[in-house]
Amino acid sequence: MKELNQELISKLEKLYGHFDKDHKKFDKAPNSVISRELGYSDAQFSRLINDKATEGEYQRANQNADRILSIIDLEKKVEDFKQSRTKPRWGLIIISIIAISTLLAFAFQYLFSGIKKNETSQSAVNSKFDMLTWSFESNYINPYKGLRELPDDCDYACYRYQGKWELESEYKLPFLRERSGFHYLAKSAIMYARCNPRNNPEGKNLEAYEYQLHEIWYDKLERSIGVFIHENGDPLDTYQQMNFAEDENFVKIATIHSFYTNDFTIDSTRIYRSGQDIGRDLEFVPQIELADEIDDLKLLEKLRQEITLIVQDPLKDYSKPSSCDPSVVPAADFHSISEGNEMTFNCEMTTAERFSINYIKTYVLIDQFIKEKCVSINP
Repeated sequence: MKELNQELISKLEKLYGHFDKDHKKFDKAPNSVISRELGYSDAQFSRLINDKATEGEYQRANQNADRILSIIDLEKKVEDFKQSRTKPRWGLIIISIIAISTLLAFAFQYLFSGIKKNETSQSAVNSKFDMLTWSFESNYINPYKGLRELPDDCDYACYRYQGKWELESEYKLPFLRERSGFHYLAKSAIMYARCNPRNNPEGKNLEAYEYQLHEIWYDKLERSIGVFIHENGDPLDTYQQMNFAEDENFVKIATIHSFYTNDFTIDSTRIYRSGQDIGRDLEFVPQIELADEIDDLKLLEKLRQEITLIVQDPLKDYSKPSSCDPSVVPAADFHSISEGNEMTFNCEMTTAERFSINYIKTYVLIDQFIKEKCVSINP
């Protein structure tokens, strides 16, 4: 761990000057300021510089430091380019765009790196989630459209939707398969939305990157899907109210960590959503934790094999564009949209390519990027 600590200190010295090992501080800024700039709590930053953090914390901290140093290097290249009077001004604009796009492309390529069908480590998932959070919350990079970039008349609806959204409530779906008993529980989702930077002159297009945490539960009674779903695909109220964790007939077998892209189109009354699951990690519950619930090792192995097939097969339905009805806009005047507003989509998932199950997905805005209303230059 000492080597990881020294590696981090060396990188931070490039940003904040010499590190005083006796007093545990840097020359150029107080530790409290540095921790805020890097997105750490004071306690976490103290652990990092005092060689008391975990290996995973050091790995993520070193990755973040590498990204910041890369951004600074890109900014220096842009500034050097700016000082060159022999280059046309449009060249500066292009290289600036390339610099920022390169960083974001690197981040999103890492996040959405394809489906892993085998067991994965929690540290790898945490690293990807940290990358998503860092890409939108770091002080060193801003992927959002700011007030200064809005048109003179402020007629650019997507600017009020930019920020961090979360899943408002859980939803669950049973799988239609040859073997009954498998259920999908959507536990949480965190989504960062921004005005689409490409081909968006009217501000009607929003793009978003979403982390989803889902679970797969096994019904030990292996009841038919018809016990939980109406013939029209709507879940029964009793199913919606069911708490798997408190029901002795259900056992959690695996957790799925998904990364998802969304495209939203906004008009005066509706928001249209399409999206695609383009990265997924499967994390099985350790066998030792399931021993009290399922003592038949052969059955447990069959369940794990079945879940692997579920990830490869029915969950492909989640890799297809979402089939959702549009949401009503949170406010008729988009300038009035604020934290706490919601987007609600009535969606359906088709399993086994023959039966559609309906569900409701609601996002709530919890951290809006532009909280002030845009003021027209020529009102």
